[in-house]
Amino acid sequence: MLLEKKIGEGNVLLFASGLDNLTNDFPLHPIFVPFVEQTALYLSGTERRSGARVVDSFLELRSSKEQSVGVEVTDPQGHRPLSLKDSTSTQTFQLTSAGFYELKLAERPPGRDRCQPGPP
Repeated sequence: MLLEKKIGEGNVLLFASGLDNLTNDFPLHPIFVPFVEQTALYLSGTERRSGARVVDSFLELRSSKEQSVGVEVTDPQGHRPLSLKDSTSTQTFQLTSAGFYELKLAERPPGRDRCQPGPP
């Protein structure tokens, strides 16, 4: 049994069995190593954010530490459903129709991230 709970910015997973081959034979199956790898990626927040989703599900656009980054969403009809203001503040986006959605991080103006030296 695998239980999940979101706490603050992170996720907690509880695998209700041992990860040795004494309590079950899961570690002996070929799926064990990919399971551990995907679990580590998921918990570290570095998993891919692409892939198939179900219509009417919600897609996480950013975490609260990524607040200043704009996300440009293009729906299957080629429209941008989020306003400029919403693109910098919306946490999740509902996928309301079947098709391909395109998500891009908004471009930042050049030099915006760099520190400019002050006068001597």
